[in-house]
Amino acid sequence: MTTMTPNPTLIDGNDPAYYAGRADAYDDHRNGTTPDELTVRLGYLIDQHPNTPYVLGYAARVWEIHAETRHLVAVDTYWEKNPRLRGRALLDAKTVTDAERTHRRRLGITQAAWDKATTT
Repeated sequence: MTTMTPNPTLIDGNDPAYYAGRADAYDDHRNGTTPDELTVRLGYLIDQHPNTPYVLGYAARVWEIHAETRHLVAVDTYWEKNPRLRGRALLDAKTVTDAERTHRRRLGITQAAWDKATTT
């Protein structure tokens, strides 16, 4: 039997425990644990787990799950409100929600610039 030593280039210089933490967070979520429950588990790990790279890996995956969930909820909610726009890459100014207008305002995009960019 041979022993395999991980090549540092394969694990991007991270401790293998980092990837073990990511895998555990992935498995926990896959088995039905909600993102909020994962955050609570992460809090316990931060306080009590002795392996820092493991905790960092778990945290990285939990943050990704939260980001994915936020994105999916925002996209699904938008299309449910505006089913006639399903499949369109650009949104026209008449169907934009207040949240989207606020987001564009924060980015400094004027209504005139948006109309010009989205007019086909």
